[in-house]
Amino acid sequence: MNPTSFTIRAYTRADSQQCTNCFISNVPRFFSRDEIAEFKEWLGKLENKLTDSTADAGIYYHVISNHEQIVGCGGFALKDNNREVVFAWGLIDQQFHKKGYGKALFEYRLNEAGFIYPGMDILLDTSQHSFTFFQKYGFKVEKITPDFYAPGMDRYDMRHSP
Repeated sequence: MNPTSFTIRAYTRADSQQCTNCFISNVPRFFSRDEIAEFKEWLGKLENKLTDSTADAGIYYHVISNHEQIVGCGGFALKDNNREVVFAWGLIDQQFHKKGYGKALFEYRLNEAGFIYPGMDILLDTSQHSFTFFQKYGFKVEKITPDFYAPGMDRYDMRHSP
């Protein structure tokens, strides 16, 4: 597979297991084991919102190969204060790292968030293993919390202002 042969589409309930598999492939380097349950719980809440047409579920996407295999996922939503956008659970299956999928999905989310929520700051949190990726797109580190996700896995809170 190569990143020129993918599509990006909205999350559906049927995607849960493949997304979870992508997530698990990134444990323990990019996510802690404790976050697996958190991710599954978040997907469950997202699925519940998908059936409630009045709820703002945010927008969650997947990168799909030509063969309908999910290789990554990521989304964004309006933050509770309605003045900022927060990026949620962006990840690519470990076997597809460094092939352009992460960059493509991130740029897609960045453009969509800017289109849907023009002029709003975008927030995200990540670890020391990937914060430099986001710096390339103008995200600035606002806070570092040592050992937040797990021992030796620090949290970097980042912001992008238009």
